[in-house]
Amino acid sequence: MHCHKLNHEDEGMMELLEICAPGDLNCLCQGIDMSGQCISQADCKAGDKRCQYAKTATAAYPLPPAPNPMLCGS
Repeated sequence: MHCHKLNHEDEGMMELLEICAPGDLNCLCQGIDMSGQCISQADCKAGDKRCQYAKTATAAYPLPPAPNPMLCGS
């Protein structure tokens, strides 16, 4: 899915979608955690700094997110 307004794309309005059948855990989960629970596709993997930054920026919208060296690789 995407938006044709380029400034919207720059702000994260462009994404890939995967349509999953109900109950298809191979599709719905990123993986299984230590307790056997599904790690939802709706969240970021622990090491995915790009996803974590996008999530932080989206939460801060319309303001820019606060600097976070952990997400900038510094």
